[in-house]
Amino acid sequence: MKSVQPSSISSMTGFTSQEGALGDRRFVFELKSLNFRHLESKWRLPKDLAPLEQPLREMLHKRFERGIFEGRIEWIRESSPGASNEDAYHINVHQAAHYLENIKNLQRTLGLNDALNTHQLLNLPDVLTRIQPQAAAATPDSSWGDLKTWVSGQFDAMDHARRQEGQSIQTTLEHLLQKITSHVLEIRERRVRHLETVRQGSRERIQELLKSSDHEDRVLQEVAMIIERTDIAEELSRLEHHLQFFDATLHQGGAVGRKLEFIVQEMNRETNTLSSKAQDFSISQQAVEVKVSLEQIRELVLNIE
Repeated sequence: MKSVQPSSISSMTGFTSQEGALGDRRFVFELKSLNFRHLESKWRLPKDLAPLEQPLREMLHKRFERGIFEGRIEWIRESSPGASNEDAYHINVHQAAHYLENIKNLQRTLGLNDALNTHQLLNLPDVLTRIQPQAAAATPDSSWGDLKTWVSGQFDAMDHARRQEGQSIQTTLEHLLQKITSHVLEIRERRVRHLETVRQGSRERIQELLKSSDHEDRVLQEVAMIIERTDIAEELSRLEHHLQFFDATLHQGGAVGRKLEFIVQEMNRETNTLSSKAQDFSISQQAVEVKVSLEQIRELVLNIE
């Protein structure tokens, strides 16, 4: 079961890094996450811990809902007192000689005479390798048994970091919702004045048309249609409903990111419709401000789990 705290959202961005011990060997553990539409994890492990990749992945997927995670475990080499730097590396002379022979053959074939220095030779694959510290061998099962509880603590740290970032995002979203609500109230007030202007213009137009037309019913019907096409009452009501739904979903907590994305799409649709339908400059200005805030909300929502 996923670990979800009520009324708390999580960002998909997080990072944790810590040193730990497995038997008599120490290691560094790093885990970072970024926003992603689904849940995915990638691990870089030492060869002797490679069998633990699947248990780590399964454990992580039980804790989180969305995001792409990149984890790394690396052994820390403990230097012995008096050990020299040469003790940490091994030069594969046979491999270096093989490279050198092939390079010389290539130079003779192509007529090249540029020199190959020792530094370049040492940088070729498998010539200079780091000597891993020796330790008692451990089976994957025993390693996982010792590591599981410790890794669970690191997942807790990652969850905490993501929730902290989520709280920051939630605060910003609440502020943007307040701005949009203020603009919607101004649009609603402007709508009343705009409709009165349309009706007044329609009355004058009706009087002119009736003087030159015998189809009074048809004229009145067309004027009513004009007023209806410019009235944005339904769009405003739906937009206000979406705002309330967004706020309730935001405070519901849990993995609500995808749901919030869909609500933002609906709010954008209603805002675009009322802006083009109203045919009023003041309403269009307010609608632009709403769309600016909605774009900021959309970008933030993309990072919510």
